[in-house]
Amino acid sequence: MKTYGEQTRPTIFLTIESHKLHKEFLVPQATPVRYSQPVKLTPAGEVVPLAPGDNRNLCIGVSIHNSVQNPYGSSQVTVLMKGFSTILCQASDDLTAGPVQLSGFENVVGPNDPEGKTEAWYGLNTVEQAAATDADIFGWAIEPAEEGGPVEVVIF
Repeated sequence: MKTYGEQTRPTIFLTIESHKLHKEFLVPQATPVRYSQPVKLTPAGEVVPLAPGDNRNLCIGVSIHNSVQNPYGSSQVTVLMKGFSTILCQASDDLTAGPVQLSGFENVVGPNDPEGKTEAWYGLNTVEQAAATDADIFGWAIEPAEEGGPVEVVIF
């Protein structure tokens, strides 16, 4: 590709939806992530390159830059996510980072309800681990969670 007679680097992202969800992740030192590379979550919540033959449901998005080492000695990367929103859920059992499916809905009664009402005023979806091949995948747990604990889930 030439512009005004000078050789230029080819573009990798031909089009991009600028209001997509972006999220920062840590990257293991042994597996650097490169610009435009599709990535998947490790059980610890870090990202590594998607390998040939990996199930497509493991891909959470693509890196928008090369992984760089931060001042604390770890590497990180920003991922252009396939999902469109993150929501707070409750783990119905111990989870590792990765695909999850819905397991129910837990009503939560507000302890500081100004009118003293005891009915639920909000609730949390409960999620459980899912295999990448499951048709019921709801999203990805971004980090590990303990049973009954909160977990951030990217939904798609």
